[in-house]
Amino acid sequence: MNNYIKIKNRDGLIYFNKFDKTELVYYKKPNNKIVININVSADSFDRSENEKASLEKYLNTELHTDANQCWIKLRLFHTEFKDIEDINNSTIKIKRGYEINSKNDSAAHYGIWSPRELYNNEIKFQKEDNQLKLIWTATSDDINYYTSNANDNNMELACNLKLLGFNSEKEYWNYEMEQLGLK
Repeated sequence: MNNYIKIKNRDGLIYFNKFDKTELVYYKKPNNKIVININVSADSFDRSENEKASLEKYLNTELHTDANQCWIKLRLFHTEFKDIEDINNSTIKIKRGYEINSKNDSAAHYGIWSPRELYNNEIKFQKEDNQLKLIWTATSDDINYYTSNANDNNMELACNLKLLGFNSEKEYWNYEMEQLGLK
């Protein structure tokens, strides 16, 4: 499976196939269930004109080249998973990306120029060749337009995830502080 992010909007297809980060970070809560954080980032800063032309031919569409970096995040604070292996061959559906104080207590959003909530999320996990693969589809408000010209944008992400697990929330937050240079 190819690794990519596709965002379809009225100005063309925004497409990334070079990733800076594709990680699933998890930790166990005192109730022995895990919290899941997915962080994906990609850019196309070094994409040559030849690569762009080749991608447009392969994808059979014009690329929207104004967007040259993207990040996508998912936080699931309440899951029924007791171990990361339980996530294999599962599908998580989240109607609204910011379902705070609900059953899922989740946050699903992405950004190109500014953060956008992701709606109608379908997040699938499949293990293939000892790799955990993520296939995520969703919609968002238009990333370019805020007027009557605005249309919903469709987002699709497919990538292999690097797993990083912690035994407690404290271990996880120590890691996050180190990543932010606060420790």
